[in-house]
Amino acid sequence: MLRLRTVLSAGLLVSSAFAACPNNCNANGECLDGGVCSCFRYYTGADCSIRQCPFGLSWQTETSTKLAEASTPNYPAGIHAYKECSDRGLCDTETGRCLCFAGYEGFDCGRASCPEDCSGHGKCVLDAEVDSTNYYNNGLLQYQKQYWNAYKTQQCVCDRGWWGNDCSLRMCPEGESQSGCDPADYINDVQMVTLTFADLENTSPGDVEQFFSLTFTDMFHGKFTTKPISYWDDVAVAQEALNSLPNFVLQDVEVNKVSPLYDASADDPPVCTTAYNTYFQDVSCSTDADCDTKFPAATGTNAPFAIFCDPQLLKCVETSPSDACLYVDGRTEFDNGCASSFQVDGMYVDSAGRRIWGRQTTPAERTCQIGPFSPTESFYASACSDESDCTACSTMSAVTVGACNGVTNKCSATTEWDEFIDTVATSNCNVVSFLVNFISTATPGQQQLLECNVGTTDFSGAFPRYPSSLLTCDVTRVSRNVWTSEGTEQRLCFDSDASGYSASFVATDDETALLGCEANFTITELQEKSKLESYKWYPTDSSGTVFRNVNSGVFADTEIGEDVVFHTSTPCSSQGDCDVMTGECSCMSGFSGVACEVPDVDLFV
Repeated sequence: MLRLRTVLSAGLLVSSAFAACPNNCNANGECLDGGVCSCFRYYTGADCSIRQCPFGLSWQTETSTKLAEASTPNYPAGIHAYKECSDRGLCDTETGRCLCFAGYEGFDCGRASCPEDCSGHGKCVLDAEVDSTNYYNNGLLQYQKQYWNAYKTQQCVCDRGWWGNDCSLRMCPEGESQSGCDPADYINDVQMVTLTFADLENTSPGDVEQFFSLTFTDMFHGKFTTKPISYWDDVAVAQEALNSLPNFVLQDVEVNKVSPLYDASADDPPVCTTAYNTYFQDVSCSTDADCDTKFPAATGTNAPFAIFCDPQLLKCVETSPSDACLYVDGRTEFDNGCASSFQVDGMYVDSAGRRIWGRQTTPAERTCQIGPFSPTESFYASACSDESDCTACSTMSAVTVGACNGVTNKCSATTEWDEFIDTVATSNCNVVSFLVNFISTATPGQQQLLECNVGTTDFSGAFPRYPSSLLTCDVTRVSRNVWTSEGTEQRLCFDSDASGYSASFVATDDETALLGCEANFTITELQEKSKLESYKWYPTDSSGTVFRNVNSGVFADTEIGEDVVFHTSTPCSSQGDCDVMTGECSCMSGFSGVACEVPDVDLFV
């Protein structure tokens, strides 16, 4: 009997030690000694039957005790802990999904929804995307600052022409009020885009042309970016790039170009605004010697092409060497080897009056002949014994990529490259400024500052590449109303730091500050400089003129003072009512135009 009792007691002890867990932990956990469930990830409860919901950074603060118990970023400085459904939703314990309260979204209810999903007229973005200055790059400090919600709060960024917190309202066109002021007194916004070309004097041929683009923000908050503009482009190219933006956002601008560190009175035409076109684009001539200078490979040993000046066209013409293309009968000369290495485009006349088959050269051949390519390009830096070993610029031309260097026995940039670099470096052409004058009534008053886009080195297989890694850019407003401050006349000061040159205003009587300027100008001096340096290139001018001075100057006049101000640009010019549902103006009596900007002719009489 005693033995039976002992066995029963032992059996009860074993049964107690290995008791079954409730519901076998529902297969969502491991049954431990004592019948306790150790739940797998995302499950909880005594029998592991309850699904956990995602945790996110809580929208509300907690007491010190709660924060110490919870997982809290930057505790104790951080006061927002990780909580289930971010404290902005209910957890469905069967599915493990958060049921977010109205106005919140995300798998953990961790984002605030945008109102009305921006009404289909905008994009819902995080605060961190809108305000990168404060919300980005905070690292460990982010959660203990007021920017803790960087990736939680969202807002609408409206499409062009829409506004309101939900982007449901239409914008009306803006204009300047005509009341009480003669339109002739209005001043235009003028902005200066200053570019710095890093280490210009040591630039390799392959990096000589650098590009930038400009982004303009219109009155409807739309952003439009120009095509790439070359650092060396003249005022006409930059002006066309801006005026050709779509939707007539810039109906007209005027562009001037100056080189702040260059003495504009030293040369005519000015070096910095004409040098690139002179060396790389110009194929005009008055004598054969001009063409020999511009295409030096034509005078080299065993040159694959010859060059001469057509005195009627005043342009350099490519032909075959050894007079092979002298006109005979239009057949014999070609049977004897004329144009075997290029495509004829017509018959020309040389200085002796002889008729010769040839091809008129273009700026493309001029650039190619100088050799502005990287020395690592296989088609360029090839071994040579004479010019015939150098690669032709194209299948249509026998003009070569650079010329054969007798010292290195490699095809490389011509001597004109060295002349160009020496000229622009000694003339301080490493800084240029494009002055943009918003003269159209479609862009009244003060505009948002242009955005200047430079700096990329990653072309990702794109061609053409438009490199800009050697450029830095600064944009400064230089309108007539910013040349005085509290009654004191200002000078425009150019100085540099590690990021390049920039322009700022300094009081005329601040001698200490002016000593730190590498160049400085009054408004009158800048006006005269813009007149001296703003040139357009005319590559097809039959008179032989290649460059022509714009000579208008950037300012209509140079009057400055406290009374020279921008007139406020307002919807419907404050001379009509804006219908926010249609975006149209209903003009007051005496005014018309899409922005009610046009007064009756007798309004100011």
